[in-house]
Amino acid sequence: MSLRRGSHDVACSECGEDGVIVVGRRLSRERYRVDDQIPHHPRCPHARPGAQPRHLKEKGWVRQEKRANALVGARETLMSGAVNEDGDGRVFHGWRVEAKRTRTERYSLTQSTWTKLVQGALMAAEEPYLHVELNCDSRAGPDRRVVVRQELYGAVVRPPVQKAPGPRTATTGRGVASVRTPYALTLDPPGVVLTEYQFTEIVEKLNAEQDSERDLQEPRRAQQLP
Repeated sequence: MSLRRGSHDVACSECGEDGVIVVGRRLSRERYRVDDQIPHHPRCPHARPGAQPRHLKEKGWVRQEKRANALVGARETLMSGAVNEDGDGRVFHGWRVEAKRTRTERYSLTQSTWTKLVQGALMAAEEPYLHVELNCDSRAGPDRRVVVRQELYGAVVRPPVQKAPGPRTATTGRGVASVRTPYALTLDPPGVVLTEYQFTEIVEKLNAEQDSERDLQEPRRAQQLP
């Protein structure tokens, strides 16, 4: 029997749960070092002691979508893929959210993915934002990045941004010491990569500006009343 080293998507033969096993070095002719990362059912014979109950489990992409939506107060898009209902979350006439995740340190954003998100959002008078989780299977937790239009970033923050390490790459910066957010992506329209924290600061500034505008409009409305 010979196993290929690396990560493999498999299903447990006992409980049927899907997950990943990581095959390491060969210990003997028939033995390999294997890291079982499958979220087994608590009663499965392969479950580790203190395994999490099934009703508390949640797929990683579901957790990410909820987190990405919560950053802007978006609702889940129930008909994702329908006519102009693309995206994983929306704030009506506010934000259009898309979530992507990868097991590696880098995510390459294609022009077609970006165009689809941006055009769908702008047609509905919404602002597009892409939430990316890098190293999503890391035991230390994923590294999170956000991509927004450079036009939005410049209107709110206005500092210069450096070029990306690659033309369309969101990266953790590990092993690339010069990479610091924010940095620009050569897309159409141009994008800017931020940390999740930097993005929340932009959202807070936008919300504060909207609140201020609303406060200014209230006296005008009051004066127009008969």
